Amino acid sequence: PSVKSWADLKGKRIGMVTKFDVQWMTMVEHILPRHGLSEKDVQLALVPVPEVATAIVTGEAAAAFPFEPFGTNALAKGAKLLLAAKDMVDKTKIQSDMLRNGLVLHRKFIKDHPDLARKVVWAHMDAVEVMRKDKKVGIEVLKHYNPKMDPKLIEDSYDNCGWQYQRPPKVWIETLVAWMKKGKIIDKDVTYEEVTDFSFQDGYPGYPGWEKLKK
Repeated sequence: PSVKSWADLKGKRIGMVTKFDVQWMTMVEHILPRHGLSEKDVQLALVPVPEVATAIVTGEAAAAFPFEPFGTNALAKGAKLLLAAKDMVDKTKIQSDMLRNGLVLHRKFIKDHPDLARKVVWAHMDAVEVMRKDKKVGIEVLKHYNPKMDPKLIEDSYDNCGWQYQRPPKVWIETLVAWMKKGKIIDKDVTYEEVTDFSFQDGYPGYPGWEKLKK
């Protein structure tokens, strides 16, 4: 309740998901500087995501950077929204949203099982297509696989999840590489082409694509 603006976070504890993950780097390298703060100005601390709402309400943390639906849950419990999901990244500087998930396949797996690799890729593409084009079905799928989660929480948080990307924008990957080099997570440049392979997306007919593959 005492936090009304970003300036109020100086010297305060901010709950984070995992050290050095995409959200951590985005907070340190992009979000804090945009609001006149640096990593040294705040206390970044690991807080279990399901406990974010409680941590903020009890004062254990002054703010948090969770993923959904736990951010929406914190707002429902009385937390103040400092930065909406759509504004997470300053598009005047980086023409991309913050992407924290991706599908990774080992090169050996792709070489040894190309048909299966394509099925895996198309199945995930199907999921993204459903989630972004048929909200009703998407919500029902989430409810099915999260039977203990509050259905209203699933519905309220759905639009914050960013289902629109089938491929990570080049600028986002290049930004992450630069941040990782700066933080000494990696010691050399990595090109977009080295870490992406969209060849298995070729020929994808749209949902339901996986069912159209030869079994």
